[in-house]
Amino acid sequence: MGGGLKKKQRKLEAIAKGKAPTPGKKAHDDAQVDKPLQQAKSAEKVAPVPEEKVTAPATEGAGPSKRVLKRRAEQARKKAKLAAIKAGTPLDETKQNPFVGQYKELSIAHLEEKIKSLKRERGVQPAREERAMKQALKQELESKQEALKNSWEAQIRKKRKVKHGETGEV
Repeated sequence: MGGGLKKKQRKLEAIAKGKAPTPGKKAHDDAQVDKPLQQAKSAEKVAPVPEEKVTAPATEGAGPSKRVLKRRAEQARKKAKLAAIKAGTPLDETKQNPFVGQYKELSIAHLEEKIKSLKRERGVQPAREERAMKQALKQELESKQEALKNSWEAQIRKKRKVKHGETGEV
């Protein structure tokens, strides 16, 4: 039962040193008000820190996390993929695709180049004819893309059937 006396004694010693006891909310609020004053007093007691240590950042040498690096790499890959599609060059991920050479015809840049060359051949045309020409070229592009997609899917299905021994041949 002597533990209570020690606790009271510690509180009295803390008050004597100038530290406020924090048994309840009011005492805690008082401590919050006095905190800047106490920090100023404690800063005077502590020896001044050399300037070179103060100027050095806390996270020196620590780069971005692995997750951030992965996300940046993924974003860079997406940008490169879009740029490659616009330029009409085959992508790294399409190396297995047997139709890589046909991608140039299916690119947006190639379509625009085709329109420009047709304009040069035919001279300046009215807007209506130009729109009709663009529409026809877009339909041609879509049909080529659809045919390419269908043939590629058919080849993949055929490979799967051969792999699993489900060929329909006699």
